[in-house]
Amino acid sequence: MKLSKKENETVITIINVYAPTSERALKHPEEFEKFYRDLNNTINSVEKQSFILLAGDFNAKIGKQQQGETSVGKFSKGKRNCNGERLVEFCEEKRLFVTNSAFNHPSRHITTWAGQRKDKTTGETINIYNQIDFIICQQRHKNLLTNARSYGGTTLTSDHK
Repeated sequence: MKLSKKENETVITIINVYAPTSERALKHPEEFEKFYRDLNNTINSVEKQSFILLAGDFNAKIGKQQQGETSVGKFSKGKRNCNGERLVEFCEEKRLFVTNSAFNHPSRHITTWAGQRKDKTTGETINIYNQIDFIICQQRHKNLLTNARSYGGTTLTSDHK
């Protein structure tokens, strides 16, 4: 989905995304790469002066900022996975910035997905909290950011927030 709005001669383009899960990306790498090709083509089709926001479920754990990276802030959650590697690589190539990694918030405002799994040894239910949904802007606009975080308490039933 791409939504554009012209306001005071600035075009704001919001691109909503849903990336394949890590499991699906491993089983169907061609589908995973097609997602990034399509996203790249969509970004390239937008006016050069547009303010672009990518928002959605990237199914990626970007983990902590690594040395030399400009696309990830200091406050992301978790350990980077394969999908996270690809997302950060894409952001570095396209000069993008993961906004919800830029601000120090309590864990409940960093987590964007909650789930459960069974411990293989004990059979106990373990709660899982991940940051896999992101809002991403162009590097040149990151100085306009004042806050980015997740919000709970939605009126819809979802494992995302």
